Amino acid sequence: MTSSTASIAVRSPFLRNLLREDFESSGYAVVSVSASGAIDPADVVVTDIASAVGGRYATVRIGDLIEVDLPGRVITYPIEALDHLCDILHAESNGIAS
Repeated sequence: MTSSTASIAVRSPFLRNLLREDFESSGYAVVSVSASGAIDPADVVVTDIASAVGGRYATVRIGDLIEVDLPGRVITYPIEALDHLCDILHAESNGIAS
């Protein structure tokens, strides 16, 4: 099975690196990592841009809360859930990560 893809567009270099490591270790193929807000097409897009969209299966917006935009619904989590983002995506989207 081909792994799901992820695109990360986050301004904080520390957070970008943590997210990349977490997604890669969870079986995602990270197709782009950016600080500029440029979002490459991917199954999952993770960004700190409040109005961003673009993930084929999910768009995750990080701010004071974590907002997960899935087909037909948006789920909000406390920022502390960031440590478990890949697990949340896997559970909420019926396992889009391989």
